[in-house]
Amino acid sequence: MSKILVTGGTGFVGSHLLDALLNSGEQVVALVRPESKVRTHPGLSVHHGNLLDPGSLRGCCEDAKSVFHLAAYPTLGSKDASALAVNSIGTSNLLHEVLDSGSVERFILMSSLAAAGHRPGKKLVELSIESDDAYPDTDYGRSKLQAEAFTQQVCGKAEIPYVILRPGLVYGPGSRPDGGMNAIVGTVRNDNLLVRFDLPGKVSVVHVADLVQACLTVATHPDAAGRTFFVSDNCPVSFGEIFQTVRKQIGRSYHPIPIADGLCAFARNIYNWLDKTLTISTLIPSYMLAPLGSSLACNSSEIKSQLGFEAQYTLSHGLANTIGNSK
Repeated sequence: MSKILVTGGTGFVGSHLLDALLNSGEQVVALVRPESKVRTHPGLSVHHGNLLDPGSLRGCCEDAKSVFHLAAYPTLGSKDASALAVNSIGTSNLLHEVLDSGSVERFILMSSLAAAGHRPGKKLVELSIESDDAYPDTDYGRSKLQAEAFTQQVCGKAEIPYVILRPGLVYGPGSRPDGGMNAIVGTVRNDNLLVRFDLPGKVSVVHVADLVQACLTVATHPDAAGRTFFVSDNCPVSFGEIFQTVRKQIGRSYHPIPIADGLCAFARNIYNWLDKTLTISTLIPSYMLAPLGSSLACNSSEIKSQLGFEAQYTLSHGLANTIGNSK
């Protein structure tokens, strides 16, 4: 019987994807590290392995018709080369198993908006689109872009259909307490001075349930093969709006301190000029100025127009779901 292989199945997004696949009656193989604890389910089998140990991966793709590669080292600001190798070299090692299996009909890589990066000279308020050339300005983004390149090269040469997803900030029940949206929620709960400001910089977000549906959509849609898609709710939201939404959810309210548009524009223009003339983004990654610009925001309308996928969770609805499950 054909199976579906999922890497990263014990992680945040992977655990939600496992639930969706198992609930639909699929036979799933979870590739996990030996020390990981995995749920039990009649439709789930486990292959213990390490993406950086090719020998431990042997046979993991046997009889697999689809592979969802979600395992990754997900820290945006990390410079740990050995950890980030999981994203690039680990993907390459897995792809060799995909080739050896001879059964895989589609390979889905979970990349990141960080792989798109920030083109030198690009204005901080410009939204990223799929047709932009990628200029990742973090080690994490570069490792994810390298994983994309391996996927395109190996699957393209072997004529194995593949799809690359680049989600924005993923949030929802089960996310890391110290990461992403939960870090923002914690900052608001602690009444950090920063969250009192109406920061205008925009970020693209996607609820984990919507990202899982995007995975399921691209796994079977004939027009998805060979494509790269941004995934978000396609409503980039400012940091100030996120702070305000969180405050409402936890029952706190106070008037945000406005920041003069001219001040933000001045800071952005200085950065844009320095980046255009001195490529300063190689020293100060654009994400560090995200609260003032849109370096973490994208236009994800392509996946809707091409595949009919549309996110269902608004930020308010999604945060209510997230905060309610974290209490």
